[in-house]
Amino acid sequence: MTDLPTCTDNLFTLVFQVRMLIPDKDNEAVGSFVSCQGKQLEAFKLTLDHLFTFFGAIASTTPLITVRKVTKGMVKFGCALTDKELLYQPSFYDFSTMGETPLFQTDSKSTLYQAARDDFELLWKLNEASDSATCES
Repeated sequence: MTDLPTCTDNLFTLVFQVRMLIPDKDNEAVGSFVSCQGKQLEAFKLTLDHLFTFFGAIASTTPLITVRKVTKGMVKFGCALTDKELLYQPSFYDFSTMGETPLFQTDSKSTLYQAARDDFELLWKLNEASDSATCES
């Protein structure tokens, strides 16, 4: 594991870990969270599979990136979370309003930040035994 941050010749390089949760296409909750049915639902499930394959390939060759399938529980929102702030998108799976979905930004002191962090960590631990992609070197 790389120390954070590193310093070389008075230049600082920030190194950070990236963890991604992607719903498994066979997760029974997927149909309940997506606002489509039939062929659209099957296309969405195929997209989830492609997302895991795409980001999994990156993770398998890049240290500090891990992608995990969510087979238990469900990712209920889109977010990017750092130590200092959160970008949060509710209604992650509502295709009819995807272009109109608001994006919230908040700092680490907010209850929304804490709730999103806690939900992510719970899903991360709950799905430890799920398929994961990570660099082995």
